[in-house]
Amino acid sequence: MSKLDRYERKILSAFDTGKFKFVATRRELEQLNAATSATAAKDRRVNNR
Repeated sequence: MSKLDRYERKILSAFDTGKFKFVATRRELEQLNAATSATAAKDRRVNNR
């Protein structure tokens, strides 16, 4: 892992100790999944000339 500054270490520590809660709704997850799929589809259509 790259070197983290103090703020980043604090965030990582909070995440590791469970202080963050997962709050995404089903609709948000579906939108993110669709965006990910669209991005992957674009990457496969790259023309390497």
